[in-house]
Amino acid sequence: MNIEYKYFLFCPLNTLKMVEKAMKNRILYPILIALLSTQAFGLDLTQEQAQTEPQMRIGALPFPFFIYSRADDDLGQHSYLESKKEEDRGLIYTCRGGFIDIAHLRTGSDYTAFYVSKIKEAIKNGSKEMALKAQGPSSIIAKLPHLNLNEDEIIETAQYMAHNILTWHEFTTWYGWSALKIKNAEKMSGFSYEDIYSHLIGIEAAGRALKNKKLSYDQAMTFELDKMLNQENGELERVSRKLTKKITKSVKGEFYKRRSIFTYFLYKQTNIGKKSDTLSPLLVTNDSVSGCQSTQERKAHFFGENKGLVSIEIKPKIKQAKKILKDAGSIDGKIIIERDYETLIEAVERDILNYYDRNALLQY
Repeated sequence: MNIEYKYFLFCPLNTLKMVEKAMKNRILYPILIALLSTQAFGLDLTQEQAQTEPQMRIGALPFPFFIYSRADDDLGQHSYLESKKEEDRGLIYTCRGGFIDIAHLRTGSDYTAFYVSKIKEAIKNGSKEMALKAQGPSSIIAKLPHLNLNEDEIIETAQYMAHNILTWHEFTTWYGWSALKIKNAEKMSGFSYEDIYSHLIGIEAAGRALKNKKLSYDQAMTFELDKMLNQENGELERVSRKLTKKITKSVKGEFYKRRSIFTYFLYKQTNIGKKSDTLSPLLVTNDSVSGCQSTQERKAHFFGENKGLVSIEIKPKIKQAKKILKDAGSIDGKIIIERDYETLIEAVERDILNYYDRNALLQY
């Protein structure tokens, strides 16, 4: 890993090389993890970060002609405020987590941190309601039933909010809304098999980073993502850029197919946590992954489901709103996540079966 030394503030400058070696040593690596990780509650976002909505990042699709991750060794520095300065983005493949979109992962992380700040602000002001924005024209109100949340509950509530509000974007794109203002332009990417898993891994990483009292949020996120995704000792066993390309090409006809100038997913991921506590990744099982040390799946966890920590109401303001409300069975003009998401995702699953083969829905 190519680490900037400022991420290890408690070390003397002349130990940089020792730290870098430790990150690559299978014996010393767990010791370094223990020194940097903590269950005490860490640093919040800076005042400037807390007042700024997370920035949009350009995602990728798991097709050969889309954006691959550029770096083989590390993902560079995470940057909440200046995502354009992040050194790496794009698609990676991991032996235990399948395809991961780094843009979606970072977005999941930053929204978790942002909502932690929003919850703390609401508690400080004695307010049980938070007005939030969505990726797309919708208004969102998050309601806190009580304000005596401890730090664990604040982070878990923020993780729940991040996952479910980002999932709203999956719904709106599936129903035809597009930031490009072209109907159905992003429908293909709605509920793709890597997006929700990528969000959840980022949300998990943010939960860890927000509990690290030694590093700032950006520094802790850089550290946590390396711990998960570096090629030497990463929890998910990331493969090289070259191998990611090979693996992506190897699943043509199995995971996706070309038709004329268009490419279609052959699988859709609709497990959004309403019927399961965990999400299994879609792993490649052909000879292209023969170099993986482990192909045991690393499930992602849904946070805060059914704990009653928060209630989220969405008022869609897109052309497709009537169809969405009808499919959800809503008669009050809003989508209440805790009430309506399960019905709405069932409608999406029926719709998917009309577009794709009956095997298109990943089981959960």
